[in-house]
Amino acid sequence: MRLRRSLLSALVCSAALGGTALADQCAWLDALQVDKLKNLEAAGFDGAKSLVRFCAPCGDQTATVTAFDPEKKFEATPEDDSYSSITYGTESVDLAYWYVAKEGAAPVKAAQSLAVMTGCPISDDTPKALDVAPDGKATAAP
Repeated sequence: MRLRRSLLSALVCSAALGGTALADQCAWLDALQVDKLKNLEAAGFDGAKSLVRFCAPCGDQTATVTAFDPEKKFEATPEDDSYSSITYGTESVDLAYWYVAKEGAAPVKAAQSLAVMTGCPISDDTPKALDVAPDGKATAAP
């Protein structure tokens, strides 16, 4: 009886958490993804002028758009034998929620996901491209 109750509790907990968004999708990258990120950065992210931060699974409604800072670079710090964490300046980065945009400020059209650009898989509720209105309201780009 006690085992059955424990199993039932475990099932209920996993069902309840099943729809919960995970915020750490691309906080750690493998070596190939790090290389792609560094190559994209070296090439100026194909002419991008700003970084956009937006976390749809976290419930964000507005995005933060900031111009690239020439003093900051994306850095990889090995965390184990296979993966590295990423920082931009002193800020920890989860590439699933960072985008690059051709515009220097909002409004932004079709900012591209750094996760997608580096080959890091993201969940369906995380936009692959993002539009940002002048007031910062973010929506998935078509």
